[in-house]
Amino acid sequence: MTEYYLDNGLVRWRTPVPHAWLNGVLCSRLPGENEGPTLDQTLAYFRACDVPVLSWWLEPHVQTTDWERQLARRGFRYER
Repeated sequence: MTEYYLDNGLVRWRTPVPHAWLNGVLCSRLPGENEGPTLDQTLAYFRACDVPVLSWWLEPHVQTTDWERQLARRGFRYER
C-alpha cells in the first residue's frame, strides 16, 4: 500500500518497495527554530513501518546548509 502525507511544507510518501527514492520526504520550506520533534516524528513513522531506507529531498530553493546540521545528527548525508 502506498501512503502520502502533506503537512507544513513537508511531503512524505511510503511504498512497499524498499528503495530510498520510493520512500521519503520532500521539503519545500526552510527549517524552523526547533525542527527536532518534526524530524524525529517523521523518522519514527518510517521505522514503525519497517522502511529500511529513505531520502530527504529539498526543493531547489531550499539550500542544503539550511537543513544539513539537523539531518546529519539523524544519520543523513548530502549527496548530489
